[in-house]
Amino acid sequence: MAKQVLIIEGWEVPHLIKYAVSYNKVWADDTGQDMSGEKKGTLIGLFPKLNVEVGSFQADEMALFLSQANKAKLKIEWHDAENQVMRSGEYSLDDVTIDLKNVERMVYNPFSFQLTPIKKR
Repeated sequence: MAKQVLIIEGWEVPHLIKYAVSYNKVWADDTGQDMSGEKKGTLIGLFPKLNVEVGSFQADEMALFLSQANKAKLKIEWHDAENQVMRSGEYSLDDVTIDLKNVERMVYNPFSFQLTPIKKR
């Protein structure tokens, strides 16, 4: 059985095809280069963005996903490769588009979404 790397509001996200973490650094306004070309500034923190692609969902899986995705804030548990641990935090889910693959069977095509952190790691 594969290790679970993403949990949204207690729901273990099924059918993961892609799980990518962008370790985004946010710098303060005092950041820049001095006259010798050396970069200086204050690192505010690391804001890991999660880029996810999932396979086909059945109607009940999609309903559960959307009931979570349409909230303003989500409690997320995610796998951090740096320390090999599951981390938790508040995230927002960016826009997501779903596409019905088969109307009779109510099966959805694979789709992608991004989870953006609200606070630094």
